[in-house]
Amino acid sequence: MNSIAMTNAPDLKNRRVLVLGLGTSGIAACRLCRAKGAHVLALDRKEGGQLNGAHEVLREEGVEIVLTRDTTQEPFDLMICSPGIPLSHPMVEQCRQRNVPVCSEIELASWYCPGPIIAVTGTDGKSTVVSLVYQILRNHDRKARLVGNIGYAFSQMIVESPPDASTLCVVEVSSYQLELTDRFRPHIAAILNIAPDHLDRHKTLEDYAQAKYRITEKQDRSDFLIRPLALPGSFESKAEALFWACQPHDLPGLHFDPGTSKLTLQFRGKTEAASFPALSRLMPHQQENFLAALAICLPLGIEPTKAVESMLAFPGLPHRLEYLGTWSGVAYYNDSKATNVHSCQAALRGMQRPAILLAGGLAKNEDYSQLSHLLERKAKLAIVFGRGHGILKEAWQSCVPVISVSTLEQATRLAVERAEPGDVVLLSPACASFDRFQNFEQRGNFFKSLVTQWVIEKES
Repeated sequence: MNSIAMTNAPDLKNRRVLVLGLGTSGIAACRLCRAKGAHVLALDRKEGGQLNGAHEVLREEGVEIVLTRDTTQEPFDLMICSPGIPLSHPMVEQCRQRNVPVCSEIELASWYCPGPIIAVTGTDGKSTVVSLVYQILRNHDRKARLVGNIGYAFSQMIVESPPDASTLCVVEVSSYQLELTDRFRPHIAAILNIAPDHLDRHKTLEDYAQAKYRITEKQDRSDFLIRPLALPGSFESKAEALFWACQPHDLPGLHFDPGTSKLTLQFRGKTEAASFPALSRLMPHQQENFLAALAICLPLGIEPTKAVESMLAFPGLPHRLEYLGTWSGVAYYNDSKATNVHSCQAALRGMQRPAILLAGGLAKNEDYSQLSHLLERKAKLAIVFGRGHGILKEAWQSCVPVISVSTLEQATRLAVERAEPGDVVLLSPACASFDRFQNFEQRGNFFKSLVTQWVIEKES
C-alpha cells in the first residue's frame, strides 16, 4: 500500500489521510483514522448547515475540514472514499495516477477488526438477512455486532466499542463499498441475489455483479461462501461453498420444499432433515431470506431448529414489506425499500389478495416491463406517481389498469377510495425516492402517516 506497511493492522500514525465525503461512513472513517494517530483531511461539497454540526464535532476531534469543495492538491498517503462518490471522481483519478491507495470505509474498519467477519451482500434482502443472523447469534449467547450499510458504520463501532477476537461482526455491504476493497476478507461471505440495480453507476449487470463478487475475492479454503444455486456471470472463489434453495439439490448447504415443509441440511458429510410447517406459510422472499440466514449459521455450529425459532420470532424491518394492518377488510403494506424491479417482484409474488400497487419516484435504468406478467396476475390496479410515472405507465398499461398522478399522497388517497374488502394496498415503488424524499425511510414514513390519517383515524 504505497509507503504504508500492509500488515494485519496498517500503521496510520502520523500518516496523512484524505476522507472524501462526510456522510455516515465518512464521519466514521475520520474518527477511526484519528484514533489510529493519522492526520485527517476531510472534504465535502456540502455547506456546514447541511451537515447538522457533524463537521464542528470532527474539528474538535482534530480533523481538518474543508467544505464546499471536494478536491485538493495537498499530498496524502491514503484516501477513504465514501460510497456515494463515483469512481470517476477527479480525486480518485488523481490517486491512481500518483499510486496513492484508495479504499472504502469497510475496508478500513476490517484492518482493525480482530474477530471473524460475516459479510452479506446482494441486490435485495441484505438488511433483513444480517438482522436475522444477528438475532440468532444473540439468542444463542454469541458475542456479535451488527454494522455496515444497515446504518451503524463498521468504523464507528471499532472506535466506540472495539470488538475482541471472539466477537462476530455481522456486516451488510453494498456494491459501492465492495468496489474499493483490497484486503477485505470475511470468514463467512454471503451473496443473496444479483438483479439489475444501480446501473447508472455500474453501467452493466456484469459490472454490477463483479462488484458484488469482490466479497469473496480474498477468501481462502478455511472460509465459507454462502450463495443461491444460480448467479449471473462468473467468478472464482477459494472458499468452501454452501448453497441454499427452495428446491432440491445435492450440493453442500440446505434446501427447503414449501410443499412438504421439509428442510434438508447437507454439511460436512452429514445429512439431516426436519419439518418446519411455519416456513411454508412465509412469503417466497421471506423463505429465501430465512434459508440464506440459516446457511450462514451452518459453519457456526448453531442448531438449526433453534435458529429457525429465533428467525420466526423476528418482527421484520420497517419499510420491507411492512404490514401496517387491515381496516374495513383492506390490508395495507409499506414496502418503500423496494427501489428496484427485483424487490417489487418479490412483494407482488407474496400477495395472495388482489393488489392496488402504488409505484413511482425516480425511475432507474431498468426494464419495468419485467413486472407485466406479475401485475397481470396479482394487481387489479397500478397507481403511478412521481417523476417516473410516465415510464411506468408506458411499461404497464397493456397488462393492468394504470392511473397516473403527480404525488404519493394523491396515489394513496386514490388507493384508499378504490380499495374494496379483500384487497391489498401495496406501496412498492420499484423506483428510487430521491425525486422528492431524502431516502426510502422518509418516503415510507410519509406513506404510513397518510394511512394513519386517512384510514386508521377514520376507523377509530
